[in-house]
Amino acid sequence: MSDVDDHPPILRVVTASDGTRIALRAESLNDDDMVLIHMGAGAVESAAKAALLNFDSYRGLESAGGLLCVSVFGLTHGVTKMDILAVMRHGQYGQARYGDIKHIARVIPTTIINDETTHEMAALQAAHYDLVIDVPSQSLAKDCPIDNLDQTQRDLIHDEVCEVLRLLLARFEPRLSRKDSS
Repeated sequence: MSDVDDHPPILRVVTASDGTRIALRAESLNDDDMVLIHMGAGAVESAAKAALLNFDSYRGLESAGGLLCVSVFGLTHGVTKMDILAVMRHGQYGQARYGDIKHIARVIPTTIINDETTHEMAALQAAHYDLVIDVPSQSLAKDCPIDNLDQTQRDLIHDEVCEVLRLLLARFEPRLSRKDSS
């Protein structure tokens, strides 16, 4: 992995209740940039669960409300597919062109640092992005933590997120095996 001298400016930083810091960087992807996502078993359900779990951590990054996000890495800033796969803990991943997914989910450049961030993972943060899943029902949690919603409201958000994720993750098919990519 090459050292990056041209760090993009940071637009905003939020700190989640668990101490995780999320920084929004000032940059964008080109349509031909490749994006990688880990895709374990039950990828749609796992990604939806993570998006809901982390919703409130993104509160204030772009607006007062939280964001429903799924982490991905771009082949940008000198970061290669092999760099990403070396630190990815899942056995399967998918890849897609940014231009093929941007109409389904917004992609925002984020740097995420917490106590569990390894040195290897920190080195990849210049190439970390979040896919933002915008669904109508997320407005229910605009002014309160998502955990404060009743089960019917949380289920509505979950179902809408899963619907978008099915479309989105299909763009990352076929699933590839990390061990076959070395």
